[in-house]
This record gives sequence, structure tokens and C-alpha cells, in this order.
Amino acid sequence: MKNTGNIHIKLIFLLTCIFFMTAVQGQEVESTEYAAEEPVLQRVYMIEGGGLIQFPRNAFARNIDYTLYGVNVTGLVQVAKAKPLFAGLGVNFSTVGSFSSPIIRQFDFGQLEEWDSRTGSRIVGFSLFGRYFLDLGSPSFMPFLELHLGSNIFYTSTNLTFPGGDESTTFFESSDWIGSYGGGGGFSIAVSDRVYLTTKVNILIGQSGEYYVKERDFLENAFSTTIEAFDLKQTSTDMIAWNIGLTYTF
Repeated sequence: MKNTGNIHIKLIFLLTCIFFMTAVQGQEVESTEYAAEEPVLQRVYMIEGGGLIQFPRNAFARNIDYTLYGVNVTGLVQVAKAKPLFAGLGVNFSTVGSFSSPIIRQFDFGQLEEWDSRTGSRIVGFSLFGRYFLDLGSPSFMPFLELHLGSNIFYTSTNLTFPGGDESTTFFESSDWIGSYGGGGGFSIAVSDRVYLTTKVNILIGQSGEYYVKERDFLENAFSTTIEAFDLKQTSTDMIAWNIGLTYTF
């Protein structure tokens, strides 16, 4: 009887060990399966490109009373995973005005030649910005707010080209780095899983600087120097910038 009791005790102990080992293994499998089902969060990146429309304001609008057109390219990175805050870097290009005309060049030995001359005034802008997506829409419609800090390079150059030949010369008439800051907002609408149509408007405060603009009452002369068609101005450079283009996320 005593041996039978010992056998029962050993059997119960063995079955208990098997039960607990099986339970532990089951929990490990469940934990592994549960962990595998959880989504792996990844940082989101964006590339944007499109058209740029700029509306001069205040003192800037007194010298440039028309709309400026250009293009822009930006890149954004999510600051933290699963957070709606992004940091970005943008580059844009727009044209202020241009004028072309044939001119007469006189060389040291007295020879006169007719060349084609073209003067253009342009803006190249660089900006650092933050974008915060608001929790007001849906995955297919995402409104956001932005803050900008950057600078614009206003530069003017004249290109001389000999007609019928490949000889040309370029002169940089002036350039000025002008700081800019501001903010605004916009929204993105889903076109596909990774592509969005994005539009935004920013009010930008531009510091004072020098830039060339074409004279309104300039009388075109077939043999004038084309830079003479421009006036050098110095004012603040406030503007409203409207961007519209496509955003690719990855």
C-alpha cells in the first residue's frame, strides 16, 4: 500500500509538471503571435513638388504690382514615429521680370558687332519649416499648419549672345540675401495610397533688401543696354505664397 501511495504521488507530481510546462509554452506561443500581429511603426518621409504663386504685399507690392510664378521642391521627415509633426526643407525658384533686346558692342580695336542681350531678375528661396497635421480630417483629407524660417536670394543677370554663334557672356548685375519668416496652413487629399494632392498658403514677412525690377515707363530702344530697363529698389519683401502640387510618402 505504501508503495502504491508513493507511485500515486509521483504520478501526480509528473502530471502537474507536464501541465505547467504545457501552459508556459502556450503562453509563449500566444505572446509571440500577439507580438507578430502588432503593427511595426515606421518613420514617414515625404517629397513634394509643384507650382508656386507669389503675391507681393505692402512696400514690395508698390514696386512689383503683379503676380510672380515659379516652382518649388520640398522634403519632409516625421520628427517622431506616430506623431503628426514633420520638419522640412524647401527650395523654390521664381521670375521677377526680364527684358531682351539687340545691342551694339564696340571692341578695343573699334569693331562694332550686334549682340542679343537679355536681362532677368529672379528669386531663389530656401526655407526650413515645421508642419503639424491636425486631427480634424480623415486618412484621405489631412489639414495642417506650418511655420517657416528661411531666406530669398534676389539676383539679376545679363546674358550676351552672338547671333548665329555659340559665343555668350553672362554678367551678374546684383544679388542680395534677404531673410524671411512666417506661417500658414493647407491640406492634403489622397490620390492613392502614397500620393496626395497638397495645397497651402503662407504669409511671409520678408526683410529689407535690394532687387531689380523692370521700369514701367521704359521706352524700348533697339540698341540700349538691357540692364538700363531695370531700376534698383530697396524695400521690405513681404508676400503671400500659394503652393499646389503632389506629395509622395514613403
